[in-house]
Amino acid sequence: MELAPSRSLDAFLEEPDGRYFAGSCFFTFCVRDGVTGSLLWGLPTRDGAAELVRSMPSAGPGAMTLRRPRYLDLRYIDGIETGALELFATHVAAQIEAYQRIVTKFAVVHRGGLGLAMAAGFSSLSQLPSEVALFSTPESALSWLGVRGPDRLAQEIDALHARLQDSSPVVLALHAVLAADLQRAEIDGAARALGQSVRTLQRKLRLVKTTFQTELARCRVHAAKRMLEDRDRALGEIARELGFSSQAHLSTLFRRHAGMTPREGRARFIGAT
Repeated sequence: MELAPSRSLDAFLEEPDGRYFAGSCFFTFCVRDGVTGSLLWGLPTRDGAAELVRSMPSAGPGAMTLRRPRYLDLRYIDGIETGALELFATHVAAQIEAYQRIVTKFAVVHRGGLGLAMAAGFSSLSQLPSEVALFSTPESALSWLGVRGPDRLAQEIDALHARLQDSSPVVLALHAVLAADLQRAEIDGAARALGQSVRTLQRKLRLVKTTFQTELARCRVHAAKRMLEDRDRALGEIARELGFSSQAHLSTLFRRHAGMTPREGRARFIGAT
């Protein structure tokens, strides 16, 4: 399933299938031909909420208009600014018709407390899609939404949350740039895309205990996991498309970062779908 990062929210909205976009306190994702959703964490501010609202169903230009089941994960909310809460409420009230047209089912996951209060607020809106349900686990919510392999997607959502919460802004921005062209990725082009010099990028990466080559390898292995789900794609083809110098190079880095060989990964990923 392995979601790929989008460089910007506009890029995500233009081509959402199989991708995610990360904001300051949330990420929003779209499984290819499947569920769309968002996970929030920490203390969303009004500015963060404004970005998230743009990724939610809307009738406006450049908005999320795919007719899909919708997933909202509030397990990691610590609080929310009043302005952010008002913004969410205003958006939903103004876009009721869009929700009715676009959202087929709505699942909200919470851990009680504020998350439960917000989830109850969504479920009380009778004008939302006919089926709105609250859950305590992502697996049960995704299963109710009709996701194939709900356990695996739940694991990916939690892993993505952990990675984004702990990652620095420079690493997240670099990953989004690299994902656009992993075959020809190189540090000069990445630095230009980020609007900084190569030395500045290298210095920022050193400050968070990583390097360009390390992050490039992580992005390539992450993309390889997604491509391995296609059983008809040869390993050599995957290696060439992602910029590995050889199939052996792919195998070496894949084992280092994923703890298994590409063939073992393919068997595991296909078996989980």
